[in-house]
Amino acid sequence: MSLPRHLALAALAVGLAAFQPVPAAAQPVPAQSRAIEVHAADLATPQQAEALYRRIEAAAISACRAENRHGADYARSIRLCSADAIARTIAAIDSPLLIARHREQFPALALASRE
Repeated sequence: MSLPRHLALAALAVGLAAFQPVPAAAQPVPAQSRAIEVHAADLATPQQAEALYRRIEAAAISACRAENRHGADYARSIRLCSADAIARTIAAIDSPLLIARHREQFPALALASRE
């Protein structure tokens, strides 16, 4: 399996760009992003996939905190933003191990592998 070096970064940035709360002044809010390097070895075992999932989760929460720091419903905005960013990143990586891990956290989500 050969993965582009910053596949997760691109997916995470896309995830955050898609979740743009409209500010009161209706001015565009720049999307936040965090870099996550993904290597084939990160997906070799369930333990390594778990570690990668935690890195994705931490990056999403960090970016979403920066993105939504002025929102009226801060905690809810962080949860929605990070859940969306994580789901988009996992879908872009398309690893059965990551998808299975994500389903454990969010069993109601329909995130399927392309394999």
